[in-house]
Amino acid sequence: RNPSVPTMAQTGGMIDFASMSNEQLLALQAQMSTEIARRGVSTNQDVQAVADAPASLPIGQPVPGPSNQVSGSESDTEPEYDEYATESETDDDGNAAPAVDREGRIQRVLEIIRKSEERNQREAKLYNFDVERFVKRVEEISHRLQGKSAARDLVFRDMRELIAGGCTQTGKTAYKAALALLGKQCKFTTIIVTTVVENRNKLAHDINETYFADIPEEDRPLCVTIANTNNERTPAEHRKILDECIWQSGAIVVNLTGASIKKAREVLARARGYANRGRNQHLNFVVVKDESDIMDRTPEGELKLEQELDRLLGKRKLEAADGGRKFHSPMMALHVSATLLPVFKRIYDRGAQASTDTFAVLPDRSYSGLADMEPLGGTFLAEKELNVKNNYWSRKVERLYHDAHPPDARQQRRGILLLDAVNPRVHVDNSVKDRGKKIAQNFPRFSVIVVWGGGGIRVKLAGENRWMEKEEVFEWVDSSAGVDYVPPPAGEGQNEYDSGVEVIEEEEAAAGP
Repeated sequence: RNPSVPTMAQTGGMIDFASMSNEQLLALQAQMSTEIARRGVSTNQDVQAVADAPASLPIGQPVPGPSNQVSGSESDTEPEYDEYATESETDDDGNAAPAVDREGRIQRVLEIIRKSEERNQREAKLYNFDVERFVKRVEEISHRLQGKSAARDLVFRDMRELIAGGCTQTGKTAYKAALALLGKQCKFTTIIVTTVVENRNKLAHDINETYFADIPEEDRPLCVTIANTNNERTPAEHRKILDECIWQSGAIVVNLTGASIKKAREVLARARGYANRGRNQHLNFVVVKDESDIMDRTPEGELKLEQELDRLLGKRKLEAADGGRKFHSPMMALHVSATLLPVFKRIYDRGAQASTDTFAVLPDRSYSGLADMEPLGGTFLAEKELNVKNNYWSRKVERLYHDAHPPDARQQRRGILLLDAVNPRVHVDNSVKDRGKKIAQNFPRFSVIVVWGGGGIRVKLAGENRWMEKEEVFEWVDSSAGVDYVPPPAGEGQNEYDSGVEVIEEEEAAAGP
């Protein structure tokens, strides 16, 4: 890559290190490390023999051989798959790194998680899966592949895949939080690829506020989004934050677009460039594919987001403008999804299923899932049964309401939420507002919330005779539940939501709805 670097032949087999630039020294070091590893060198005499051998090979150029893969280069033949070829950890000069207290860092992460659970004020657990097994397995993979990455860049076949599943809304965010906590201890960056911008921002907020808020600063990973959300910082400040997140072994949350994934790769590449200029540490990372089942859209990976994701994983070559090589691969990819069948199939088709670990979030007894749902009395609505002529009402609908709100108060049921989103009419007769009034009159033990597109909302509490309009509703929510309300800009949200009625039965008169 650097024609100015001398060859062994040009220097007569002798190298004047004092006259070489940093780039030349790094290129020589990469060549020597790779050749030594390939030949199995174990003594100083053998090292000298290696130095003398490739007399006509330019320093810094790849040494021919199927196992060669040095930083910044690429061979068409990837290294032969070797399950954890090395247990050693070395620095950039090939010297043995200080001993790592592996058990200590595992216990430190488990202790952080245990204390987080003790401070948890939520009804459900924060970490509702086998945390110890997960942490130990990830640490084992990290330790072994960090040793391997000290000799050469990792390639796609080195990468380990883990699967983390669980029912919908059972706390799968905990996987990402636990991985980032371990990354802080084991010195790797966590790149979390999720769905849309809104979910990206919410995920970063949930990790910081729910899982990291009470963790001591020295143990708390920095977690930021790839984009400068709401222009909170200048571009230069946000670039610095992203760089620091890499150096501090933090977590970066990325939305599922080709441009965002490419930006994450460029941030990693920039940090590795700094490392190669004297920071003397190997920058490893892991990738989390959140909602992994939706990330493979076409059979041949034709979409830009699929291609950029493959490039981030080191599976596909970069574009010619970026060098045309493959990017160094992450140590592992964690697939998180409530719909695992597409994930299993993809891994099975690759033939890698034998080396894939699987973890699952187990819901507690209070969880209501698909198995708990069934139509009332086996009754389904007929097509167009509800229409404007019958005011979107039928005997089947009435039966549903009476099941939730029995006429006899002695049979009153607790904790009922009934969602009614069948009336799209707003500013005409027989509108969703009229429907809300009718329900409030006929079922007085319900608190009724009516919402419609464009931000409209009104509420009637059980036992009261008046309706609260929008501003009063949010003042009441803020005073009773402590939720700050920031009204959206004019016009925002128009036509985003279907009109509907939410009916909430009051559990206890004193406690409110």
